[in-house]
Amino acid sequence: MEYLHKSNPRIVEELYLVGEELLRNKEWMVRSITSVMNESSQENSHHELTDDELFQIRTEFIDFVASVFMDTPRTHSIEEWANKLGLYAISHGGNLPEILPVVKQYRKIMWEVIEEWGNKNEMLNETIFKASLVLNNVIDDATTAFSAAFIEHHEKKIKETNDFIKEMSAPVVPISKGIAVLPLIGHLDEERSMILMETTVNEIIDHKLDHIFIDLSGVSVIDTYVASRLSDLMKTLKILGVTPILSGLRPEMAQTIVSLGIDLTSFKIVSSLKQALIDFGVCKEI
Repeated sequence: MEYLHKSNPRIVEELYLVGEELLRNKEWMVRSITSVMNESSQENSHHELTDDELFQIRTEFIDFVASVFMDTPRTHSIEEWANKLGLYAISHGGNLPEILPVVKQYRKIMWEVIEEWGNKNEMLNETIFKASLVLNNVIDDATTAFSAAFIEHHEKKIKETNDFIKEMSAPVVPISKGIAVLPLIGHLDEERSMILMETTVNEIIDHKLDHIFIDLSGVSVIDTYVASRLSDLMKTLKILGVTPILSGLRPEMAQTIVSLGIDLTSFKIVSSLKQALIDFGVCKEI
């Protein structure tokens, strides 16, 4: 984005000198911003942020602002900087309400440096106005870019977390060539049941299984929907040439399935996974 437009030579020169002054004071400004934000973090029971990576990110932003005033080539775009800060914030557990106040500190501290230099060097009123306009535009653009980058990384992290949960919702565990166990644990709601259908079939195909033990001993409750999906899964497996073996079906669960009118009699059902594996010759009785 272009921030400077053609101005009279003196304004251009003064803006360039402002950029140089920002570069000379950048380490002090970064330390000041970090100090202010750490005080705020401690008041709100958050961890101090003093690592080198954050220091570098803040330094790069001041470099960028200075390059705008000096109208010199920039090593990175505002979007690249915002993306780096967004990724840093997400990886360190930050959130927008905590991080956006830093923007006020950039604006405040950089303007203090500009104002002090302007007073000492009798900067033109037109240059002061131009400097204020440039600084505000850059910081506003940085805020917008950072917010967009933060949201993008946040949504990506949520997706990765959900994908991991889905993967762990139906873990197919191979125990021998062509044989695996699907241990189901906890409450099987509609979402987990759908995941069960999607991921299990794919994993069974990937592992080239002939038999799979579906163990229900860790399942708390089975309702109509779950029982129906479980029946559908076992029918699908049979069509694919895989023999499903149901284990760990407690008496109350069996009664529920019968009362719901779901017929599982065409499938092999055993009392416990351990006994099923022994009977199948996968492990020996101790």
